[in-house]
Amino acid sequence: MNRTQYLGRQTGRNYGIDALRIVAMIMIPMLHIMGHGGILSSVKLFSANYDVVWLLKTAACCAVNCYGLVSGYVGYGRKFKYSNILYLCLQVAFYSLIITGMFAVFVPGSVGIKTIFKAAFPFASSVYWYFTAYFCMFFFIPFFNFLLEKLDKVWLDRLMITILFIFSIIPTLFQTDMTKANNGFSPIWLALLYLIGGYIKKYNIADKIKQWQSIVGYLICVFAGWLIELGITFVLGAPENRSYFLEYTSPAVLMCAVFLLLFFAKLKVNKFWVKVIKFYAPLSFSVYLIHDEFLVRNYFITDKFTSYASFNPVLMFLSIIVTAIVIWFECSLIDKIRLMLFKWLKIKELCVWIEKFIAKKIRHLRKT
Repeated sequence: MNRTQYLGRQTGRNYGIDALRIVAMIMIPMLHIMGHGGILSSVKLFSANYDVVWLLKTAACCAVNCYGLVSGYVGYGRKFKYSNILYLCLQVAFYSLIITGMFAVFVPGSVGIKTIFKAAFPFASSVYWYFTAYFCMFFFIPFFNFLLEKLDKVWLDRLMITILFIFSIIPTLFQTDMTKANNGFSPIWLALLYLIGGYIKKYNIADKIKQWQSIVGYLICVFAGWLIELGITFVLGAPENRSYFLEYTSPAVLMCAVFLLLFFAKLKVNKFWVKVIKFYAPLSFSVYLIHDEFLVRNYFITDKFTSYASFNPVLMFLSIIVTAIVIWFECSLIDKIRLMLFKWLKIKELCVWIEKFIAKKIRHLRKT
């Protein structure tokens, strides 16, 4: 094996997976620019811009699923730590409170009692839907890992097929939320993604598929999902504030994420890119926390990009991508300051100490 290849695996870390986190976090602002930003609602139906923006949405729609799959891929086989969720809660609360405080000072009237309450308890108030869903799912991870470890391949194969049919294929075909998975905006869907990611990790699926096959699979799913969405819209008309075939739970979106995970899981990374990935990967989740905080979204993103819809298709395409990269880059630099502060305050060590302290107290109670 070349020393510049799979360098992350040699050090016990898969930097390809970290690279996927970065790519997925660039996709998420793209989705928000097109959705919250007003582009999707502003382009003329079936114009060239309409086709292009929906193609871009289809390509990026798998980003949230990528994060869900990665949680299972990384979490399976790794020691479960409650300190991780405590650290994440502090990270979320940090931005929620800081941003709310800044708006209270610089935008009078934008912050009320309810806003302050939400900022103080973001895990319980759905300030960030993904974080709330992940928070609820997190405490079941030991049980998911036990399930993945103890079931043999026959039963896990059946489980994967059941997940695909009950939570993806049937709801998409019949346009129903019969499973109450809320089209993927729920702890249920994140839990299922965790199981799928853990399954891929357990059986080394990535090593059984060539990288070019993963990319071709991703592209096929993108274009299939795009064409089906356009075809259904042509027949039934454009739905309001949603899509027919491009929800997080749809087969095409799910398989896009699976193929990207398979590709990045065996990505060859040289020394230069390892340095880049090591710098930006720890900052990725905060890009979401900063730019999609509801006050930031309402004042700086909602309907702020409708002008892009009037650009020519190529310029609109490039503008969306460049804007997303700028948001990702600026938020990453902001989070670097937060990361340095947390390291200086030894927040991670504090979370570990709290976990050990509580565990010690629980052991003491059991003995008594």
